[in-house]
Amino acid sequence: MAYSTSNSGNTSASSAFVSAFSAAFQTASIEALDEQSKGKTWNGDTNFASLGGDLKAAFIALDQKAVRKVDPATLASLMETVISRIEGEPTPAAKADGWKILFLYLFHLRKIRGVGKGERDLFYQIFIELADKFPSTAILLVPLVWKFGYWKDLTNMLGRATTKGYTPLVEAILAEFVEQIDHDFKLITGKDFKSVQLAELKGIKTHWTGLDTEHRIAAVNAFSESLTLVGKYMPAEKHKADKSFGITKMLVMEMFFKDNSADLTARLASPDGAIKTRAIAQVKYGLMRYRNMKTILNTVLDTPEVKMCDGRWSQLYIEGIASKAMLRYRKAILNEKLKQKLSEGDADTGNRHPHNQDRVDCRAHMLTAMKEQKLKGAVLQISEIGRQIMKAFKQGGYSSSGSQSVTKWDVDTSLLTVTDREVLCIQWMKAREAVEKILADAKAQAIEDGVDPTQLQMFEDVLAVIDVSGSMFSADVAAEAISLGLLCSELTSHNFVLPFSENPTPVDLGKATDVVDKFRMVLNTPWGYSTNADKVNKCVLDIAESASAQHKRSTGETIPVHKFLPGAVCYFTDGQFNGGYGGGMCPDLDNPTMLQRAQKMVSKRAPGGTFWRSIFWNLNGNAPGFPAMAKDCGVQLVSGFSQSLFRQILVGDFKTVVDPITGKVTVQVDPWETFMKAINDPELLPVLEVLSASQEGVLAHYTFAPGADE
Repeated sequence: MAYSTSNSGNTSASSAFVSAFSAAFQTASIEALDEQSKGKTWNGDTNFASLGGDLKAAFIALDQKAVRKVDPATLASLMETVISRIEGEPTPAAKADGWKILFLYLFHLRKIRGVGKGERDLFYQIFIELADKFPSTAILLVPLVWKFGYWKDLTNMLGRATTKGYTPLVEAILAEFVEQIDHDFKLITGKDFKSVQLAELKGIKTHWTGLDTEHRIAAVNAFSESLTLVGKYMPAEKHKADKSFGITKMLVMEMFFKDNSADLTARLASPDGAIKTRAIAQVKYGLMRYRNMKTILNTVLDTPEVKMCDGRWSQLYIEGIASKAMLRYRKAILNEKLKQKLSEGDADTGNRHPHNQDRVDCRAHMLTAMKEQKLKGAVLQISEIGRQIMKAFKQGGYSSSGSQSVTKWDVDTSLLTVTDREVLCIQWMKAREAVEKILADAKAQAIEDGVDPTQLQMFEDVLAVIDVSGSMFSADVAAEAISLGLLCSELTSHNFVLPFSENPTPVDLGKATDVVDKFRMVLNTPWGYSTNADKVNKCVLDIAESASAQHKRSTGETIPVHKFLPGAVCYFTDGQFNGGYGGGMCPDLDNPTMLQRAQKMVSKRAPGGTFWRSIFWNLNGNAPGFPAMAKDCGVQLVSGFSQSLFRQILVGDFKTVVDPITGKVTVQVDPWETFMKAINDPELLPVLEVLSASQEGVLAHYTFAPGADE
């Protein structure tokens, strides 16, 4: 049988039909897969059990759950998925690129300065796992660990590597300690530490401890290079790590007996008492040299703990005390008791040691530094300060209504004195200023790269929504949610927040006297044990409708409701929302997620506009599921406690996409672009250089070319 093909018009129509059907079929297929990926929150709402089946989804899932206190088994499972999908990539080059992203993420996870998550235990776990697969590369990365984190990271990793029996990694960590100890010692003395014996070390120690602050600073400023801070973290004898796996003796052996360690070990085990005694004496002599070197390095660094232990509090250089040390020792430096109110009579002296002139003088120096706002706080995570603030509140009564409680919270002045409160406020300000600088630098670079300033400004329009439901308190992350939410309001164009549990309560922060007062305002809103995010979205729409109506009453001009909606809503939450009720009492049988219900609600009540950018900032890595899929446009997924991550959501330096038909320009924002915004950090270039130098396994197929990975 012959078939006619003469009717070109019908063929064209048929082709268009097939094309349209094919597109619809693909959409239906994707929607079906999305349905299969759905799961449930603890509170019965629909979410996604999986972000998707590709490598991008695996990376985003890992990042979403990489939050402090996450179950190590959960992290291991997510890592297994990432590695499996990397190994499933089609070419060696693609595999190498996947490993590159994972190594970059590893150091983003630890990074404590600039943009990074600041996580320790999660970093250790992943580093050790990668060291198992790329042992030579891990050794090359050891010098970067303390540069992106701090020296104690190497102490902690040494314990894990020792337990695992990773001898080459143990040796690399010890060698890094010794190399940097030698570096700092040479800067101070001009000599190799191995050539300096105990008597000379004691003389050097006496010289440096005798210098006052002014002369010590002048001497340090004259050094040709900066000290590395290794001295501060040289392990002490009987320290936890020393008791656990003998790190101090390991370092002493590496520093003084490396060339004859086998001989010394044999003599220490000798049955001949005289031989064994002489060997023990050698080790003890090495330990004495080690102790004196540690003291010298700490004295030059002006580590505050040294002067505190020596009873030289008035000699503390207040302006130089590191952020974390200031947060930890602030009450001691202020000469205030931990849990007692400060009377007016003790305002000048403090009430801890009011008759100790050294401590009284230290307090006076601290008050002067506070007045001049010279305390450090930039490296602190904002939630660390927030936790100290939260601890100072006490319940002053409560009332209940249905499932909600309204608790009256007041500051306990025996826990938070006026001066202590001021310290926390100054450190909060310093931490905020550090983030503001990160954002300002990123925006300046974006403008230099050709990003439209209007696009950057658009990303500053973010409403902070703070989850204060029961699950946030039971997971002990409420302080993190409130801290980040309040900071978000300070960094954006909205000076208010929307805390929620059963019912959302808008909080105008304009009249707050300081950040402690802001905490009080949030804590005194109603909260309960449910997490009704639908009411949050309804509240946002109610406010927009009210603003539209108010504008019409005052000007006579009708402005669409969508014009009054925020550009973005950031939910600081664990994502365990209540089951949706579609705005009424009957359940929504379409099984939508909270985000899908919000989109439907906005399209109905505020038609004609674009749905707000939805930012889900996860604060609990053990909570099940995800609020959106990895491919969802207009969605950003962030996690963790570091305020530096605002760089990912408040700077609009994302790619733009032009619709070929309408010509409409849209900003390409989705979970993957957000993730890569963090990974493509210029400060992580040293990691790429190490990977390029490594020829281990599939990494031989990776070559670093500056600019190519951006």
